[in-house]
Amino acid sequence: MKISFLCDRKTTVISKTQHGFIRFAPLPLYKALARVLPACQPVGTVVERLEKSAKAWEERGDETEEEKEIYSQITNGKLDASWK
Repeated sequence: MKISFLCDRKTTVISKTQHGFIRFAPLPLYKALARVLPACQPVGTVVERLEKSAKAWEERGDETEEEKEIYSQITNGKLDASWK
């Protein structure tokens, strides 16, 4: 079976996929909720945080070879997230 677009450990750039996911899925959802529930402060805060996160991922750029190796080890079960 062919590896799907965002699941290829060798070619997927995590910073770009994260930025794209935030802009595509949760950000529009929470923006819509903020329009429907304008008095609900937590929704507005979530929108601000999502926008900051998307911008940070966008500015981050491509991963280093070391980061790619760490991500690969984590997804292969060879390393847990305690290395952070």
